[in-house]
Amino acid sequence: MVETLKTLVELGVASDTDKGVDYRRPSGEVRPGHNYLRHYEWILSPFRDRPITLMELGVGVEAASGRSLKLWESYLTHPDARIVGVDIGEYARRHAGGRVAIEVGDCGSDAFVSGLAAKYKPDIVLDDASHLWSHQILSFRLLFPVIKPGGIFIMEDIHTSFGSLRKSFGSQDEIDAYQYLLRYATAVVGDGQFSPATDKFQDKVPIEQSLLSAIRHFIFIPHAIIIQKK
Repeated sequence: MVETLKTLVELGVASDTDKGVDYRRPSGEVRPGHNYLRHYEWILSPFRDRPITLMELGVGVEAASGRSLKLWESYLTHPDARIVGVDIGEYARRHAGGRVAIEVGDCGSDAFVSGLAAKYKPDIVLDDASHLWSHQILSFRLLFPVIKPGGIFIMEDIHTSFGSLRKSFGSQDEIDAYQYLLRYATAVVGDGQFSPATDKFQDKVPIEQSLLSAIRHFIFIPHAIIIQKK
């Protein structure tokens, strides 16, 4: 009897990641998750049985780290598929082994992120690191260009650009991460035409044409934005 592959949502429950419907905190309290995985299922399924490289920025707080790495290792079925976990915490190194590699460093550092871009050519990048606007923008600027054609960049926790979270995640920055990506999305939809909603940021954060020309499309979901490369 052939075993049916578990869905990404089912694997999210098994790994107890907050990317799923709900998850258990280190304290034992069950909390609602982001529910990303129901969206990721159809977006990522074409990659499932391929020898890809998936890079995830942020592997979780120490007491609950590695849950999503476990998820990806279970989901990606090809024996040559690799998962690269990136975190500022030295504790992340304990998750290295098998198909999982770990890189330790600050995702707010140009030099460190540039080093990741030089070392890896991922098919999928998920930014689940600090959620600070400047860090989110940096990861897109430096890692999107090295993603393989047809690959995916996912900026998670984009809701830090909204409401009361703005004060904690970058209120002093020139532009929040959502408005930054919205400029590119507007340029894609408008085919480069002027938009008063986003072009007010042109002087502060000009669009990089090399990034814009590489974008196939955007998908907006609660708390995250998905960008596919041409």
